[in-house]
Amino acid sequence: MPTQHNPPAQALVFWIIWFSILTGLVMIQLFAGGGIPSGADAEEVSLVFKFIPVAMATASLAVRFFVIPRLPGLQAKLPAMVIGLALAEGAGILGAFIIDKQAGATRLTVFLMAVVCIVLSAPVYASAKMPQDPSQP
Repeated sequence: MPTQHNPPAQALVFWIIWFSILTGLVMIQLFAGGGIPSGADAEEVSLVFKFIPVAMATASLAVRFFVIPRLPGLQAKLPAMVIGLALAEGAGILGAFIIDKQAGATRLTVFLMAVVCIVLSAPVYASAKMPQDPSQP
């Protein structure tokens, strides 16, 4: 017998995952990444190290604004949300560990870009009234 799903409980799961990803990125930057970056770039950063985080952040926003709205029901949206959040967090992690510590402005820009992408990916759609999936009782 299929189980009944409680939409408020499902929405809570979405918000817990989102909040965990956001705070996780901040904790990684603060404790493992050497703190919030500051200062100007002492040397030129390779274009590849700038392009990859931007591409990941762009893909994250594409998942949030183009893929997730087209998916039916919360159960279909959850994996897409996790993938989008992972792309945004991955961009921030790359900025913390791949970009040289002497490039403070670039590291700060990548970190803030990742945080903005995660904030924009907040699961507000999970709290709204969702039509019932016809395949679920």
